[in-house]
Amino acid sequence: MEKFGLILIWLLCICIQPAQLQTKTDYTNVVTEVFTTNGYNKKILPRNGSEPVYLDLSFYFLGINEISEVNEKMVTTGYLVIQWTDSGLSWDSDNHNNLDRIFVPQNDIWKPDIFLQNGFKKFAELGGSYYYLEVYFTGSVLWMPFEVFESRCSLDTSLFPFDRQTCSITFVVWSHSVAEVEIQKSKEGIIYDEQFQENSVWQILSISHEVSKETRESKITFSFSLRRKPLYYVVNIILPVVFLGFLSGLVFVIPADTGEKTGYSVTVFLALAVFLTIISALLPVNSEKVSVLGIYLLLQVILGVVVLLVSTIQLRLNFRSASTPVTGLYLKLTKLKDRICCCCCRKTSKSNRIIDANALPDALTEKHTPPEQTTNGDSTVTWADVEIMKSQQGIVYDEQFQANSVWDILSISYDVSKETRESKITFTFHLKRKPLYYIVNILLPVVFLGFLNGLVFVIPADTGEKTGYSVTVFLSLAVFLTIISTVLPVNSEKVSILGIYLLLQVVLGVIVLIVSTIQLRLNARSDSKPVSGIALKLTRLKNKGCCRKKDTVSNRSNEVGIIDLDNEKDFTQPVKIEIDEDEYTWADVVTALDFYGFWMFICVYTILTVMMFIILTV
Repeated sequence: MEKFGLILIWLLCICIQPAQLQTKTDYTNVVTEVFTTNGYNKKILPRNGSEPVYLDLSFYFLGINEISEVNEKMVTTGYLVIQWTDSGLSWDSDNHNNLDRIFVPQNDIWKPDIFLQNGFKKFAELGGSYYYLEVYFTGSVLWMPFEVFESRCSLDTSLFPFDRQTCSITFVVWSHSVAEVEIQKSKEGIIYDEQFQENSVWQILSISHEVSKETRESKITFSFSLRRKPLYYVVNIILPVVFLGFLSGLVFVIPADTGEKTGYSVTVFLALAVFLTIISALLPVNSEKVSVLGIYLLLQVILGVVVLLVSTIQLRLNFRSASTPVTGLYLKLTKLKDRICCCCCRKTSKSNRIIDANALPDALTEKHTPPEQTTNGDSTVTWADVEIMKSQQGIVYDEQFQANSVWDILSISYDVSKETRESKITFTFHLKRKPLYYIVNILLPVVFLGFLNGLVFVIPADTGEKTGYSVTVFLSLAVFLTIISTVLPVNSEKVSILGIYLLLQVVLGVIVLIVSTIQLRLNARSDSKPVSGIALKLTRLKNKGCCRKKDTVSNRSNEVGIIDLDNEKDFTQPVKIEIDEDEYTWADVVTALDFYGFWMFICVYTILTVMMFIILTV
């Protein structure tokens, strides 16, 4: 039995060979054989006869870092897995202690010049000098460049924040044609596994990839179908805007005698202006498709202007003398309201009635140089650079051209100059801005807001809301001035017409505030102090031609008794007191200033607005 065990151990020692470990010498020998002995040249395209170099390309997708609506940019993280075969890099592993692979710096061997075609900042090649490629003894090369990709993504935000977007990343082999280097559609395509990190704003609906051979170059496009998660925007923007819009209507519940109607309305209007600022900061500058949310907010602003206009008219009517009869349109509207509310016909008797005391009254340079040149068979050299293109056709833009959402190209020209020591070529682009975005989000709100300035002259001075109203409108103008200052470039040579228009609106706001404070000062003066000087002249001028009647007062409560001694009867005759039409109170002066201020403001405002639109559109 012991003899049998010894024989078994002897057989095992013969059959089992000791493990062979690769040494530094083996690694050095392989590198020497491939790059020195065999004379490997990285400038030679590793083609097999007339066959192109086939690239097997897949994309390991790790996550979406950011999608910028304003810049129309998508930032993603991932790495490409690119495989091809280079016969010049093969060796016999049996001759080198079964060493089956080595790692080589990226710039030491031939590699395809693959670029991110729709890059946001620059047209840059993948990887870097610090990357190592994995080379197998069969000549198979594995390249895995890791990148944070910044790519362009045209966004349609018309349904923001319930929108869906499709963004893509396109990689192209720049220097070589499809007949020389061809990207093959791999089975994996896009891979995202447990390493993938979900985005808090965007949900991935589907991912696809497609290889295109229609152009000269071979390229592959990875497409992402995305859906925005709307909860944040619903909670922080949509619901506040809806509730804020509802608050505008509550101004008609506030009694006119409280003195808070216009202050309430203009404060709600200012809040809407703030939300318009927030939304304009979130959305891209796009004049082709306007957000439904932006249009809704603009309509809310228009409703706010209408509410403010009606509120000021209400205050004006509320301070009319009760002796002035209700006629015309006001009488018809009042009767219509009574009919709608199914009220009974009003009695004409003046008898006292019990009235409920609690009842409410009616009331927004880095330049790329390709790593190599292509030498053609006829000894000519072809070099295509993405930033500067020189050809007989001048500027070429075909189906690869992507239209801009803000600018239209009207014409393109180029000119070659030899007047200086150097030869140079100049490409000129004649562009026109698409104005729809700015009209909806800036121009119209500013025009409506400027009109509100003049309504301060409709508000009676006794309401105590003149200055508060003016200051709030002025603050709203300051908010829009902030928006425009972020949109326009810092330029001290040429100032924007829109900026000048808004500045003049601010100046008008200051003048309106000054006049309002003067009016309040005059309204608080005692009637015992006579109206004289320029105040009297302005008041007379306002009333001139208005057929001012002499007021006759029959004071029966203070009648003067005249006694006829002959008839020995007491009787009373009314004493008629005529008020001179030139005897004005300070309240009349304030009313005259309201009249002048309103019509002068309307004239200046209309002239400024019409001139602005004429200058901008010509």
